[in-house]
Amino acid sequence: MRNVYIFLTIILSATTLNAQISVNFTEAENFTDGPLYNQTDWYSTFEGDTWNVNTSIGKIYTPFSNRRAAWGKPFIGVTGDQIKFRVEFNFTGSVNPGNVVALLEIGFISNEDINGGEPTVSNTIYIMTTQDNTFNPGGSLMLHQNYSTKLSGNPKLPINDCQGDDLALEVTLELGNDGQTSEIYGQLFNLTDGSSTAIGAYQSTTTFVSNDLVSAAKSTGVYGYMKSQTITDPTQSIENLNISKVTMSGYTLSNEFPTILEFNIIKNPVENELIISGINSDNQISIYSLTGAKVLSQEFNGNNIDVSNLNAGLYFLEIPGYSVKKFLKK
Repeated sequence: MRNVYIFLTIILSATTLNAQISVNFTEAENFTDGPLYNQTDWYSTFEGDTWNVNTSIGKIYTPFSNRRAAWGKPFIGVTGDQIKFRVEFNFTGSVNPGNVVALLEIGFISNEDINGGEPTVSNTIYIMTTQDNTFNPGGSLMLHQNYSTKLSGNPKLPINDCQGDDLALEVTLELGNDGQTSEIYGQLFNLTDGSSTAIGAYQSTTTFVSNDLVSAAKSTGVYGYMKSQTITDPTQSIENLNISKVTMSGYTLSNEFPTILEFNIIKNPVENELIISGINSDNQISIYSLTGAKVLSQEFNGNNIDVSNLNAGLYFLEIPGYSVKKFLKK
């Protein structure tokens, strides 16, 4: 599993794990240069002109319009839950005001295998350009629920303030009893200067959340989806759409962890060596701080684990397939 981190406020239950899972596209997370569709847990447009991985900069990128990508990490919920999908990205080249143009589409789908075409069940949010006019001097990046309808609250950022900056779009699915009582929210962030839009929502008088998507979210799970839109539009000077990080949060399906095994930490609190028993060699061990940062990752060889370089404090030990353990470093 390619986790940058799992915030380890993990709640074990009979069916799900409450988690926030993030991925960067680096060799350390077992990505390789080349088409995204060759990577484990990822699906993308199965064509020569597709999403590609560049591990040296930790990004996936495409210079082409209408290229789909999906993260095969199912998330599930019940009425009242929120599932969030966040994508961090930037544009190489210039984003220009002009005609209203869709640049990027992000949201949720019910089936991650999108190699063959457009997802049949989806709800997404678009990042659109606006024209340079009295209401949008210099043009804006604005959030839409479809090509013609903006999100409520008119969420937008000035294009001039976003040129070359790192941005993020977070899309939230709030589950109701059905599609009409569910909500989709979107918020655009400028990570470089710290600005953000208001949170915008689907205007339900024109577009509802799909009943089929809500049904999938409560049974088999939903998946994060992204698609380059008309970035090659003649009004634009975009060279590449680059994505550096994706994050899903909510309840992840426990079938990714079919059996939760137990192991033991000997002598907890820990001084310089972490002593564990009850696991086999060759398991990957990861240690996280309270903030969710991964501070150590190595293959277990049966020996004690050197933690002498860790600061004093509380840490979490994760081994795939086993329950998460916490330990105190003296």
